[in-house]
Amino acid sequence: MAPSTMMIKTLVALVALATQGAAFTPAMRSAATRRSAVSMEAAPSRRDFVSKSAISVAAGVSAFGLGPGAASAASEGTTKNGVQYRIIKEGKGETAKLGDLAGVRFKCAYKGVVFDDILEAPEPYFMRVTPVGEGALIKGIYEVLPDMKVGEQRQLLVPGPMAFGEKGRPPSPGKPRIPPNADIDYILELSALPGKEQELLDMLDDE
Repeated sequence: MAPSTMMIKTLVALVALATQGAAFTPAMRSAATRRSAVSMEAAPSRRDFVSKSAISVAAGVSAFGLGPGAASAASEGTTKNGVQYRIIKEGKGETAKLGDLAGVRFKCAYKGVVFDDILEAPEPYFMRVTPVGEGALIKGIYEVLPDMKVGEQRQLLVPGPMAFGEKGRPPSPGKPRIPPNADIDYILELSALPGKEQELLDMLDDE
């Protein structure tokens, strides 16, 4: 029996739909694949994210306005007790050692507020280079000083236990309160080592 006109029309419609599906599905799938690939390319891996974040933090401007690139990676480091340092000015003199009398200049800040600054003072502050915890200044100073050279400046980030510790520091006129175990920003300069500087030794030899 010959198919009716209605059946023929139905078959034609089904073939057309199947043809359209075949024509559109790959394109749609291709677009979806492209979107997925773009998404995967745009989304950074966890490793990349952590790496870029670390670089951004390391390159940040300090409380003292020191921009990135002030020193090479070779002149940066962390001491065994967590004091982070960056050499911002190379020294050319003698190296400090335990027991030496040292003249230092420094500038320190808490959350961007400077509370001690003798960096440009005519005379340095004289102190004895002692083991960590035995001197009058914060522990972090004694941790980095023994391998500094005369004329050298370092930018420091001193962790709380190596700064004012659990006691913190009370406020005083023009100076903020330092909370317990607060991190402190420092610029430390080894200005002199009386008795070890060559010019002084030459003068004594001439006498």
